[in-house]
Amino acid sequence: MLSMLPQLFDWQFFVPTTFRVLLGGYLLLNGYRIFRDAKGEPSEEDRVAFRGLGVLIFVLGGVLFVGAWTQAAAAVTSVLGIVALYLKNRNSPRATQTRAFYLFATVMALSLIFLGPGAYAIDLPL
Repeated sequence: MLSMLPQLFDWQFFVPTTFRVLLGGYLLLNGYRIFRDAKGEPSEEDRVAFRGLGVLIFVLGGVLFVGAWTQAAAAVTSVLGIVALYLKNRNSPRATQTRAFYLFATVMALSLIFLGPGAYAIDLPL
């Protein structure tokens, strides 16, 4: 099928870049928030678990933001997105975003697995 604006296909390499940077930035901020807010947990095991989760999410966000190991980080992020959707469906107070947001973030992570890192990444496109 013919495209109405075929010139826009010259910019198709920047779509995964946009997904990668936005998802990485969100994970950086959210991972820091989880790490910081772990102080309020009632037990020591919960504090350690949430600090570990916060560090994991922060590292995933940093890796995605700079574009290193994008496909592996996106695979782990998509699994975390599915877990977040499950928690949201169970009405967990930990899942603070909407279902649509978690679904959208999971689909963005899944698309990065197939599209690759995009432009301005440390990864080489395969």
